[in-house]
Amino acid sequence: MMRRLGLIAYGAGILAFTVIALPSVTNIFAFLFDRPETAEGIIWLIYWIFGTFGPIILSIFVWHIAYRRRAHWLPHLLFIPLAILICIGGIFLFKQSVGVPIDDLREADAVVLGLGYLLISTFVHATAIAVAGVMTIKRWANGS
Repeated sequence: MMRRLGLIAYGAGILAFTVIALPSVTNIFAFLFDRPETAEGIIWLIYWIFGTFGPIILSIFVWHIAYRRRAHWLPHLLFIPLAILICIGGIFLFKQSVGVPIDDLREADAVVLGLGYLLISTFVHATAIAVAGVMTIKRWANGS
């Protein structure tokens, strides 16, 4: 029951952030697709998808692995640096392919969605680490 409730809350958080950030993402994509180099547009779109949805896809993978291991906390702990690497790497590649420096914020609206997904998924997995730690301590206290 708790896993299902947590999954529903996780999905609701992702959906809510998507609804909030979608207007800014669509505005920047309208601007970027009006640029003449459309062949390169496919490349930066792939990088954007990688950076934006990479943490969510990795999160799903980690949840499936975590409950098959005795140490439930370990996959969640490994998720955090990997998700940051995927998200920031995708954003870096996206900004390089669009042709702006990494510190230029002209395309900041396009990466807001990916950073939001990263924050939500990192918070969820950090919470999972804490819950798994408490459960492990309770098991040790009960002698099992």
